[in-house]
Amino acid sequence: MNKKFNFITLFLLLLSLTFTPTAFASEKEILKPANNSIKVFDEISIEKINNLKSEENTNDDYIIVIEDEVNDDGINGFNVDINQEKGTYTVEKMTDEEIIKDVEQNNDEQELGIINDLSQNKINLNNQYTTKASNKKSWLSVRVTTRDPPSANLNYTRNKLTWTHNGSKSNKSAVSRTCNAYAPTVYKTNWYTSSCKKSNYSIIDSGRTVTSKIIGSYYNYDFGNKKKITKASHNIYIEGYRNGKSKYTTTLKKSGEFNNLLRFSVVTSKN
Repeated sequence: MNKKFNFITLFLLLLSLTFTPTAFASEKEILKPANNSIKVFDEISIEKINNLKSEENTNDDYIIVIEDEVNDDGINGFNVDINQEKGTYTVEKMTDEEIIKDVEQNNDEQELGIINDLSQNKINLNNQYTTKASNKKSWLSVRVTTRDPPSANLNYTRNKLTWTHNGSKSNKSAVSRTCNAYAPTVYKTNWYTSSCKKSNYSIIDSGRTVTSKIIGSYYNYDFGNKKKITKASHNIYIEGYRNGKSKYTTTLKKSGEFNNLLRFSVVTSKN
């Protein structure tokens, strides 16, 4: 069997738009790929929610949902720019350095092995990377990071699911799930973890699919006014299938003071 490695990094550059706040308002929009986008995802949606009074919060709160299969050969990096005004997203390739920097922070033995091959020029990020294997085992790692421009890490959540499969059934092998907040960040702000909920490590669909879920929630009181809170959360759900393919859904939320400045990145690796 061939092991196939795929790294997809998604940088969500959300536009800082200002709206007139309306209590409990909600608008959900499915985004379309722009004409110059080099990749089309299964689905990307953005939802604007404001459940705070105007004097408490001048920024709308947002929920961004990304759904995509991770089955491609090779290692690839992508930047994703969301244009909320046009209702579109644009995907561009990332540099090798950007991909390696994010992957190294996971400190995962399997992923670090690939990075070591990259550093020795054994493989190229734009080429296929395959190895022989006698057993049918696959893993998918998804890491979501909240960033402060220009790309300073504030907090991250990671979900890695490993499963075995034989074409008919899937079985659990291992799971690794992590929440982490930076205190201090490179800008001397302090983020903290309010909760880290791990669930749904299960076999569903009559034994054909293995699942894993994690929700990391974070907060900050020194993003601006020290009496006002800023929040971010990442919900990462993974499904591993009986044919070795996989799919993930990540729900990203941001709210509170200056949340319009927050950016997100999503790094996925597939074996």
